[in-house]
Amino acid sequence: MSTGTRQDRREALIGQTIQPPIRRSATVRTMPITILVSILLSSCVHSDLAPGVSPEAIRSLRLGMTMDDVWATIGAPYSVQAHLGIHQGNCSVRSNSLDREVSNESEVIWLVDSTFRSKVCCQGNRRQKSERRFSLVYSRMVSDHGISPMLWLHFNVDGLLCSIGASVNSRVAWRDDEGVYLQRLDDERYEADGTIVAKYAHCDDELLEKYFRQ
Repeated sequence: MSTGTRQDRREALIGQTIQPPIRRSATVRTMPITILVSILLSSCVHSDLAPGVSPEAIRSLRLGMTMDDVWATIGAPYSVQAHLGIHQGNCSVRSNSLDREVSNESEVIWLVDSTFRSKVCCQGNRRQKSERRFSLVYSRMVSDHGISPMLWLHFNVDGLLCSIGASVNSRVAWRDDEGVYLQRLDDERYEADGTIVAKYAHCDDELLEKYFRQ
């Protein structure tokens, strides 16, 4: 091989830019692990149901029950709720809701009465108070990352059970809540024997057993 050729190759090598090796940052390396951990955590079940809750108790509930009947069937709830968030545009009040833990039926009645008898601030608030709707809550969300079984019982202006809702809920953005059990009454209809007909009903027996069996 000629000297000129060797010299040309040496000059060509010297003229090349040496690229440093590409190093992946720690953030990039750990990102897939972080996503995997988040997905796994979002699938963890964190259950906190009231002691009387069971698949049998939920199935035994009937639309039109009084609060006494409900209490005898499924026991005491964790809390009572009543959301009165509808106000007219010029109303200065923007918070008028009930969300309190309870220990007995008398406390529920007192809290509900106090809430709906409080001063009316606008016409929108007046309409909601006239409807007098409230809910008994038999569950708690335990974690911001996992899923929790939740149970709500809703009552109408006559103090009768008008909706039963059980679902598996999550606060994780990419996971949708999953309906498990629902009976809902929008317009009261009755059978010949006086029992109320559910306008909409849904039950996933497998999920009910999986998430509401304590």
